[in-house]
Amino acid sequence: SMKPKKQQIEFSTSVNYLVPDKLQLCYDTNLRNVFIRLLNDGHKEIWPLHSEHAQTLIFDVLSELYGRTVSPLHLNQVIRLLEIMGRKGERIKTSLRVGERIDGSLEYDLNDGGWQCVRVDGSGWMVDKSEVNFRRYDHQQPQIEPLRGGNIEALFEFANVTGHSERTLFLAWVLSCFCSGIDYPILLLTGPRGSG
Repeated sequence: SMKPKKQQIEFSTSVNYLVPDKLQLCYDTNLRNVFIRLLNDGHKEIWPLHSEHAQTLIFDVLSELYGRTVSPLHLNQVIRLLEIMGRKGERIKTSLRVGERIDGSLEYDLNDGGWQCVRVDGSGWMVDKSEVNFRRYDHQQPQIEPLRGGNIEALFEFANVTGHSERTLFLAWVLSCFCSGIDYPILLLTGPRGSG
């Protein structure tokens, strides 16, 4: 029988070191995409396997394991193996920015380092740790943590919408952006030439 090459043994060692102790592999059947899930400072993080963030994390863990910088070839081979394994991993539904908890409350991902969200239910809202499987991409920026005591009418300082019915429609559109699992209406703004 043929002996496995040293490189193949290293790739296998790398994958066995990563899964399941360092990260779990998940598969979103709707997106047909593999994600990594890991615990970091007491919160859950989910990243697309092919994102820069996930690949940097895997690179750092493997470099620590081997006591040297792993080559791009090694990293790419490990990611290919993780992709194959991930397609058979736990099936999950991921959400982008807005998602629904099992209890029916909504979450809005603040995209911060602590993976916090704004949870909204019948009693109001609060900043909380996320339970929804939010996927994040490298281009997303952190959102501002909301403050209590605001007034939704303040939006009209920034949006020149006149008339009661137009304002009601505009606010309905804004609120629809925070709903999960719906067909989103399109906002069509019109105005005179040169208005914006």
